Amino acid sequence: MEPPGTTVLSVDRPETHGSPAGLRPQVLTADGNSVLFKMTPIGTNRSPYLEDYFVYKACSSDGSQRPSLSRLPTFYSDIISFDGRPQPHNFLTTKAIGILSCTEESFVVAELQKTALTSEFKVNVQISGSDEWTVFDRLPVRRASGRDDMVWWTTDAVVPYRRRFLIWVDYHRGMIVADMLSCSVNNKKPSPPELRFVPLPVDMTDENPEDPEYGRGCPQASRSVCATHSGIKFVSVDHKETSSFGVGKLKRWRHTFRITTWSLRDDDYRWRREAKLHEEEFWALDTENQLPHVRPKFPVVNMENPYAVCFLLDDTRISWGYTDTTRMIEVDMKKKVLLASTICSDDKSLSSQDTIKVARRMSLHSSFVSSALPRYLYGGEACKKDRRQ
Repeated sequence: MEPPGTTVLSVDRPETHGSPAGLRPQVLTADGNSVLFKMTPIGTNRSPYLEDYFVYKACSSDGSQRPSLSRLPTFYSDIISFDGRPQPHNFLTTKAIGILSCTEESFVVAELQKTALTSEFKVNVQISGSDEWTVFDRLPVRRASGRDDMVWWTTDAVVPYRRRFLIWVDYHRGMIVADMLSCSVNNKKPSPPELRFVPLPVDMTDENPEDPEYGRGCPQASRSVCATHSGIKFVSVDHKETSSFGVGKLKRWRHTFRITTWSLRDDDYRWRREAKLHEEEFWALDTENQLPHVRPKFPVVNMENPYAVCFLLDDTRISWGYTDTTRMIEVDMKKKVLLASTICSDDKSLSSQDTIKVARRMSLHSSFVSSALPRYLYGGEACKKDRRQ
């Protein structure tokens, strides 16, 4: 679906009569015509830590390849069971696992793990066509200032880029860019990926961002790293209620929020600021006064138009779930124009078992997965719709 609309992936399976067992699906990430999702058992004696991971591939752009669904092989941990065999451990870190669609037929799935008390990382890789996971241990990160940059690292998102790179993002610190070329072209003897640290263009804390009472919070509600056809983009919705978020001199800042966008230069990995929109300018875009005046959340950049950013406007103080005032909007940050606005309706007439209704409610306070998948679902042609400029 064309932004600012959202697409829902539904997973249907045969019902088991008389059994309370069920499966909870969750989309993790997507790239090209591939979607990575997991299934967690609920209401069953099976351990919830033995999750199953699947890759759905839509048909190829020319229609020569039919849609397919494949289950990833079990990942075995370093723990040895009582019988001396490796213990299955299909419990990967949800926010630290990503997929790279190398071609319309092949893919690479990778998980980044922080090595305790060091600045090194481990990358677990599963290459399509292989029955095993490949583990690359104790990988250094180039351009990182040792423990100062890496000691508090926590992955918030994984972004695939140009069929070659996977980017792990910590919105409090920066990005770890992994060159996965060797894994994508040689599934028999891949070499370790090269990791490089790229700081985000915001103020970073030297301390642990984990609050002892409130936890890590939800930085992805205010920040987003996105891959577009013109490069990597970063959006930050700075607000003074919680922290400076890159504002710098907080005491001299009189706005409730400010939206800033940057683009990453491929040649030297430096950020260039592109556009800035203050609170007053943002609400001035709403000439018909239809939008709820709440801070925009969960920004995501349009893959086709690098200056267009989508936001969720939702006043959660009124009601849990989508209301008549909950909207997805798209703003051209360069032209400062409201491109589109869509009401996220939660139709009360639908039954509680309605797939789309349940899926949208479950994903209300989650970041959006930007994907080119819809173009593969419509015979290889990108979705089109009329725009009011």
